[in-house]
Amino acid sequence: MINKMNKIELKKDAGLRWPSEDGYYGIIVSAIPPMHIWGEKMYTLEIYDKNDKYCGKWKGTYTEFN
Repeated sequence: MINKMNKIELKKDAGLRWPSEDGYYGIIVSAIPPMHIWGEKMYTLEIYDKNDKYCGKWKGTYTEFN
């Protein structure tokens, strides 16, 4: 069972592939620190559909999915 508290609404780049209005959501499974002080963390999200079926992984910065 997936914890509903950890769900992330997918927007921007991730939302184009897995639109939240179709019931897709993501859960952060890892965060890699930036390579430089001015960089952003890289996140890996596992993507699920509205029936909690696993659909794939997506990697990007926070500003790319939210």
